[in-house]
Amino acid sequence: MRFLLPILLSVSLFRASAFSQSPETERYKSVQIDDKGRLNLGMETGAEKPAPRLKGQVRFEEAAISSDRKTVGWLVDYPDPSVTYYRGATIPGSLVLYRDGRILHVFTTEQIFWDWSFVDGGAQVAYCTGPTHGGAAECVLRGVESGAVVARWPVVQDAEGPAWAKNLRH
Repeated sequence: MRFLLPILLSVSLFRASAFSQSPETERYKSVQIDDKGRLNLGMETGAEKPAPRLKGQVRFEEAAISSDRKTVGWLVDYPDPSVTYYRGATIPGSLVLYRDGRILHVFTTEQIFWDWSFVDGGAQVAYCTGPTHGGAAECVLRGVESGAVVARWPVVQDAEGPAWAKNLRH
């Protein structure tokens, strides 16, 4: 029994330390779309990794890092089905939020994304969507963690929008 006690104590201490340490969130240092159209994520550790592509994706657009450096986001461009005379035409149809080596959320629209940005230190994301021509019709604010809609603003030309939508192109 006296030999068993140190072993049990060691196992207990190992378990306690393993559960008390929470995994460290990856932090991002840079985002860059290279000449081959890949989005490269630069980590604060110095490592670099490619961002994942979605099915049907043609290219990445407007990649950004949240101010807390925990989340990266980008627009996903798809072929524009309304343009038949030019094969390279694309439209931004999804907004991806990425954290800790995985896709956190993919937000889609029936029209296009006009603009987007992180808000509130990276806790929220704001974006504007609307028809291909004529400007955005609606701006949306969502929580980054939950993906839940926090607020909506139907865009009214020459009207003062909410603070979270002021810097968005609409």
